Amino acid sequence: MNRFGCRWGFALALLAAGILSACNNCSSKNSPTGTIEKKYFAPGPWTPITVSAGVFCCDSQNHKFDLFYPTNLGANGFLHPIVTWANGSFGKAGDVAYFLNHLASWGFVVIATEDSFTGPGQTVLDAANFLVHANNDSSSPFFHKLNTSQIGAVGHSQGAGGAANALIKSGGTIKTVIPIELPAHMWCTLGPNCLDTQNLTSGSVFFIDGSADVLISPALQPPKVTGEESIEAYYNAVPAGVLQVRAEVAAGVGVAPAVGERRLTDDGEAAARDRRRAGER
Repeated sequence: MNRFGCRWGFALALLAAGILSACNNCSSKNSPTGTIEKKYFAPGPWTPITVSAGVFCCDSQNHKFDLFYPTNLGANGFLHPIVTWANGSFGKAGDVAYFLNHLASWGFVVIATEDSFTGPGQTVLDAANFLVHANNDSSSPFFHKLNTSQIGAVGHSQGAGGAANALIKSGGTIKTVIPIELPAHMWCTLGPNCLDTQNLTSGSVFFIDGSADVLISPALQPPKVTGEESIEAYYNAVPAGVLQVRAEVAAGVGVAPAVGERRLTDDGEAAARDRRRAGER
């Protein structure tokens, strides 16, 4: 597949990252039941995984990067898709290491700025651009190992807005974004850097919120409330030309990399499932 579509696979692939810090402790009621979900709930074929915390530097605010990637990079000529992760307030990639490792096991190279206030999105974009440049650096372990046309951004809470802002600022470099538990606009203190989904003019977006978060990230707009104060309102504000999906889900990595496989490697099985899903615009 030559571009990101707006499909269930990639979005759900990144779901658990923002919701859980260790999905191996998930209760059985959130275990996957579908064929695709069960397939990708298991670790992928790209193990072992290398974790590089704070080795590579730096974003535009001088934060280092944490990376999660297959140790056997580029085996059989494979070019790895890129995911840039946006931390929530005071968060760090280590908080969601279980998921980021899981994603890497399915062939993704995941990079996370160590910035813990990622809302404006610039440091999230910087992280993606770091890997784009590394792909052309003969001294880098990522040299000619990455598919720099296949980049997604995902983040949780403040990072959900940061991931979306990174797409807006990327000029098309980032093709899709998955905001997880995007806070209502009233909680944003970033002034002009607060996300306005009306500014999403390209790519695709998959909004995800949990079933229990009715205060910070409500699924539905409260009566008589205006503005982007719910996932529903953020979704409705996205221009009609941008592919989008939204979902309220229980936490779990079940279908996780299924979306990535569908979006980035044209997995036929996942694609068939996509066509049976509802809620895509």
